[in-house]
Amino acid sequence: MLAHLASAGFSRYTLIDGDTVQPQNLNRQIVYGFSDVGRRKVDAAADWLATRNPEAAVRVVPRMLTDASSLIPELREGISLLVVAADFPTDIGLRAAHACIETRTALIGADCGLHTASWGPLLEPADLAAYISAMEAVLDRAPVPPAARPMTASFGPTNAIVASYLARDIVNWFAGLAVHSYRKKMVIDLDTLTAESVDHQEVLDSVSVAAQRTGFRALTEKT
Repeated sequence: MLAHLASAGFSRYTLIDGDTVQPQNLNRQIVYGFSDVGRRKVDAAADWLATRNPEAAVRVVPRMLTDASSLIPELREGISLLVVAADFPTDIGLRAAHACIETRTALIGADCGLHTASWGPLLEPADLAAYISAMEAVLDRAPVPPAARPMTASFGPTNAIVASYLARDIVNWFAGLAVHSYRKKMVIDLDTLTAESVDHQEVLDSVSVAAQRTGFRALTEKT
């Protein structure tokens, strides 16, 4: 995704990751090479961006931000859209949504396995309270089973597919064009090459019911 955004002309980035480049990353994370193994991912990615656009403004945050309280200060540095590409902890999207609602930051995420891939929903700040309420209600009823934590494998060509669609929606959002994943989670079956969308519109429009259940009424009215 980073490569697509750089090619599209984006020139301002905040890269957040506390991990280092490992050999197994090289099959799918194409901005890294063998010489980067052992380096901090954010440093290697920033160096790669500099080769594509020497004038790019790249801010690196070399640590894991796994809760809303640690993410909020970073979002207050002028981030317009938070892209969640992490898969751990499994509720990282929900934690990111809590941070985004405090900072009025738009949010999108993606994930990819060997057989399925998804991206979205892209949520505006005004959508986040309803989304948080609905997702917490879902987790209360059906917690993520241990077998799903975290995704065990992914593959470069399939990652590239979802990265391309994700980048396309990000570019379109900034350009004011139609976004396929706006308020929708787009899901691709990589074996059958079929796609479907999980429409969050009804969930977002029923905010009052969800808010009453999880105590977000005041937060919803505030936004």
